[in-house]
Amino acid sequence: MGLGRIQQTKQMKFFGHQKRYSTNDAVVFASGTESTFEKKVMAARAGRDQCVEAFLKAASDEEKRNFITAFFDLVELLTYYATVSERLFIFIDNNVLQDILKRDGEREARRRTRYHALLAVLAVAEDHFILDIFACVTPAVLYEAAYRGSRRIPELQAEVVDAIAQLGLMTHFVGVNSTEELGGLFKAIRCDELAIRAALDKIKSQSWARNFAGTLPGGTLIPLGVAERECPQVSLSYFDPWYVKFLLMHDIEKRMFAENSNQKKARRFMTNPQEKAFSVLKTKDDGVEGLGDIELMTYCDLGSQTLGRAPHITFGLTFDDGLRKALQRRATVRSQVSVRGGVDNAREGASRISYFFADSARRTNKAERRRKEYVEAAQKAFRFIRDAIGLPKDAGASGSV
Repeated sequence: MGLGRIQQTKQMKFFGHQKRYSTNDAVVFASGTESTFEKKVMAARAGRDQCVEAFLKAASDEEKRNFITAFFDLVELLTYYATVSERLFIFIDNNVLQDILKRDGEREARRRTRYHALLAVLAVAEDHFILDIFACVTPAVLYEAAYRGSRRIPELQAEVVDAIAQLGLMTHFVGVNSTEELGGLFKAIRCDELAIRAALDKIKSQSWARNFAGTLPGGTLIPLGVAERECPQVSLSYFDPWYVKFLLMHDIEKRMFAENSNQKKARRFMTNPQEKAFSVLKTKDDGVEGLGDIELMTYCDLGSQTLGRAPHITFGLTFDDGLRKALQRRATVRSQVSVRGGVDNAREGASRISYFFADSARRTNKAERRRKEYVEAAQKAFRFIRDAIGLPKDAGASGSV
């Protein structure tokens, strides 16, 4: 993702390569004023608590239980990322967009509940954790929201911008430089979708019963390693091949678990199909469900971000259990240092290792202080929810309705 930002309008921003403009388009000495749209966003942000309170007071017991579950699922994941950075790029999944857009439907109680849980989470993030939040939308999520790119792009973008404004956030489009570029990206995504669908169909059609006995006595082949070796090859023009292969491997591994019940030793290394983590890609009609999830995994893998010392931290906002649990599994802070004997200078290597451990200890201590601070802030926020729901005063964060 390019670091340059193009502000096309007050409502819509793009992250990408800077275009060239004339200095005549820039005003240096001027007092900026909020646009009508910016005032609307701030009003939505200011009204989150009242909106959540009104919903909870009128909610059924089941809606209250679902609200609490959705709220704490997201707050728990958010806390992992917030300990790393207090400025978060929040990547919004299509299911979140649909919850916002369809929450007022007669049969959309679940979407209404999740929408209000989302408002509560954002209030915790900005008003209690005091984080700086930037809402981001990627081309693959837009592709899904556009029903595989079948909707008119300007109309879709306007709808997305307005939907996210209702959360009290401005929209930033990531991975695309302009509205005009999206049409070509949608075509590339569609090509990848067909290729991934072919791979999923091939995986589904095969038997995954295997002999996992290793070459050494008592040894066992690592199932995920076998899955990598036998994973279908997929040619891609848009999605990151590492994450596509990674998710396909997990699909294979779960099928191995189901088809190798007699190999208990090997199964201990496999993911149980009943676990939803990494159950992201699914066939649907003639395409694939979960394309936006691939992109959120690519951008929001915390382990990959910290290992690569990313200049910004991105967080995936989703109600999809498979994606959320996958991100949670990958929500680890990673760093590394290495010294090669006979190649690297020994004295310099020792100095680097010593510094690495001291720096890691300092950062771990700071992260732990932040985590405790966020836990306390979340508990304070829960008191507001507890009162709105009508739970007893002594009910903690684990209180049930």
